Amino acid sequence: MKRNKSKIAFICAHAEAHNTGMLSVDMAAYSLVEQLRDCVEADFFNVEVDHSLFSRGEAVFKYKKLTSLNQLLPYDSVVLWGDFLSCGYYHRKDLKNRAKKRGDKDVGCVKENDFLPSAELLRVSNASCSFLSKFICFGGSLFGNDSFDEIDGEYKADLSVLYKNAKLVMVRDPISAMYVARYTDWKVTDSLGIDAAWLLKPSSVLSWSERSEKGGEVVVGYSFGRAIAKSEELLKCSTDFVRKFGDAISGSQSVKVIDLKWLSSKKEDPLGGLSNKLGVINSCDYVVTDTYHCAINSWREGVPTVCIGMGGDEKSGTLTEKKKEYLYSAFNIRDFYVYSEWLASGRQDQVIKKLVNKLSDKKRIDCAVLDMGVARDSAMMRLKSALSGEC
Repeated sequence: MKRNKSKIAFICAHAEAHNTGMLSVDMAAYSLVEQLRDCVEADFFNVEVDHSLFSRGEAVFKYKKLTSLNQLLPYDSVVLWGDFLSCGYYHRKDLKNRAKKRGDKDVGCVKENDFLPSAELLRVSNASCSFLSKFICFGGSLFGNDSFDEIDGEYKADLSVLYKNAKLVMVRDPISAMYVARYTDWKVTDSLGIDAAWLLKPSSVLSWSERSEKGGEVVVGYSFGRAIAKSEELLKCSTDFVRKFGDAISGSQSVKVIDLKWLSSKKEDPLGGLSNKLGVINSCDYVVTDTYHCAINSWREGVPTVCIGMGGDEKSGTLTEKKKEYLYSAFNIRDFYVYSEWLASGRQDQVIKKLVNKLSDKKRIDCAVLDMGVARDSAMMRLKSALSGEC
């Protein structure tokens, strides 16, 4: 007898066409559903607006605006997918700023540090245990929260109820796992997961050492679009750094430096643009970037990636530079993390010499990529089990 497919509601952050990283997060959900297509069917929601994302003229994602938890009642599983949907700062600041830009009428009535109505998604203390047991919280992060979230007893109580009753909770970083442990009395490792973008299938099965032995010119891809791009001085220093790094890492071989244009996109075909960018990354021997999800997607493709970030940046907020540092610390690849302050203080040659030395250790690189793959496979196994049951 054929089983009915499980119905899944994925609730995503609003993936705008130019935000390639967010697109990769949502495409990971799409590819997951494709892998489980004999068992599940899915609808996609966000808490902002109805919209669609296109690939070569076809609407791959059609997001419905979530206005009430009642919309989720017909589903067997409800997935809070990726990044910041459980983060108080995201609801109090980011969503409010975007609502103002859209000209939403109700945002003017909301006080500075209050949540928008969209945060009903988190107001679950009065929901039934059977309803909350449908929830899966995957790839989220809480480290962007600030002091307002710590003193908001209602917010923390709601998160505690949600997490304790959910089918599965896997946050993307160790700091967030510590927050979850405080809210639930769990062990830190109980909720430790990975960023959802890791779950996209790599384009190549070659290890980096196999790829690097093919010979020919050395290709270095780069993309700057966050804090570095906002400072002319840092952008110049970082661009000079990429050129010098390419010359040093290529040795006697010729070198080609290419701009990945990670944060640029055509509105009419953003998903096709993502696919093209991943193809370009896969052709690179190394990547240098200041962008969190560009780094994740590059490492997932098996490409050693140097990430640049501001060491003195604020620790709260969804765009804090610290999230990149946490990522590189979690996988113990800190040797490939560079503070932008170093580049602006005349230490470029010293930094490049160290990087070239570390990157010449092929076993170290392949070990790092293997560790990431193990974390990915472990998270994928737990997530698939929660979504499909005995399917």
